Amino acid sequence: MKNGKRLLFLFNDLAAAIDSFEKSLQIDFKKYNEFETDIIKNGQIQKFEYTIELFWKTLKKYFEVKREKIILYPKDVIKAFFAEDAIDEETYLGLMSAIDSRNLLSHLYKAEMVDLIYPQLKDYAKAVRHACAAIEPYTL
Repeated sequence: MKNGKRLLFLFNDLAAAIDSFEKSLQIDFKKYNEFETDIIKNGQIQKFEYTIELFWKTLKKYFEVKREKIILYPKDVIKAFFAEDAIDEETYLGLMSAIDSRNLLSHLYKAEMVDLIYPQLKDYAKAVRHACAAIEPYTL
């Protein structure tokens, strides 16, 4: 698959992942018991991890295709995008925090970590949505 088509493919997957992640965050827990709520929250955390992973890999591909730059690490990719003035500081900080949270969950999955990160999921979804909108024109 050519790089431009690969970027478009990744972008479309990212857009769908963001939609799914945001929809999952709209669930009303009042309808569910504690066990069901725990399962739903675990699913939301997995959607967060998947979305963040797909986001940074899409951004990495953007730099390869549109800027002919190879950037290997998630935070470096986000820093480079911010340096291009493609995203504002609030989005930048949200994305950096999201990467930190994803890393914590990937290396140490404990209930305490989930409780610490869970309240930030809506902010992370908003940051990824804003950054995704900044990438979209380059996928056409």
